[in-house]
Amino acid sequence: MMIRRMISFFGVVIILFACQDNKKVNPYINDLNIPPAVVAQLDTPNYTKIAWLDSVQDFGTIKDGESVTIRYEFKNTGNKPLFISDVKPSCGCMVTDYPRDIIMPGKSGELKATFKSFGVHGMMHKTILVTTNTSNSIFHELKFSGLVTDSSGRK
Repeated sequence: MMIRRMISFFGVVIILFACQDNKKVNPYINDLNIPPAVVAQLDTPNYTKIAWLDSVQDFGTIKDGESVTIRYEFKNTGNKPLFISDVKPSCGCMVTDYPRDIIMPGKSGELKATFKSFGVHGMMHKTILVTTNTSNSIFHELKFSGLVTDSSGRK
């Protein structure tokens, strides 16, 4: 009986400490089912800073029907946790993928955009609007351009 109580006690202690450590890593975890990125967006006194390594890119020339993936690297240059809360491509011809988890100070991440060139020709200029919890603007515009030729290679 005594051993069971001790095991139960230690089990509760381990769970409590595990939860506390999780809160230290991500202070925006909550029991309300609100995504931590949304809570971080509201916590303006604790905004951080982001540095994009290259926010403007050129994918070169591709043929109609081909896809190209553009990678945008960034770093949390502030001293608070970084969250990307929203990513909006300028058209339905793009699919984006980005970190939904916390990016700690000093750490880096990558946002990927795949551009699908079905039925379009000529020079393309596209944008992606990224929303973050950052004091150097909460909105960041990423750009890319390139030439899409028809399947024979003509512009």
